[in-house]
Amino acid sequence: MKIIKIVFLFALLTSCTATKPIYDTYYKGEPNYKSFYVVDTIKVENPIIIRGQGKEFVCSKSLVQNTKINKKFFNRPDVFILGDNFYCDLYPQDYKKYTYFDDGESEGHCEEIKLDTLINKIIRVYKYKTDSVRFILCLINANYYNNHYNTFDAPWYCIMNKDQKNSYYKIVYPLCE
Repeated sequence: MKIIKIVFLFALLTSCTATKPIYDTYYKGEPNYKSFYVVDTIKVENPIIIRGQGKEFVCSKSLVQNTKINKKFFNRPDVFILGDNFYCDLYPQDYKKYTYFDDGESEGHCEEIKLDTLINKIIRVYKYKTDSVRFILCLINANYYNNHYNTFDAPWYCIMNKDQKNSYYKIVYPLCE
């Protein structure tokens, strides 16, 4: 009986360490680098939103139709994380530099329409109600992002890049006209 308890305890400990996040929850960033940069405004042809496993992404409709959706898909240069709240990620001292109206409830909000597409039984696809959607393209430190946005049902995303502290993800925020 004692051996069974030891084996069980060992199995429990090894399974817990296997799920330990690879990002540093206490990392505060480098003193001479920001965790968030505004880069540019971009246009994505026929943008659609991919929702699944606790994350949201934006890419072109043709990309989804012509490419296999797997973990590697989300590493593509033409697939972007869809940001939740621009001012939440932006440094307070930069608020006056940028005007962003999409708070999810105001008139400027980019309305979405659910498409009947279902990928891999867990990923839902949406499109924007208007075709004139541009995006604010930003870079967000991978370690910062995974500390603030990682969800229990999407641990796979944090392992996209093993060098969390020196890597940045592309994140976009919609601008509807």
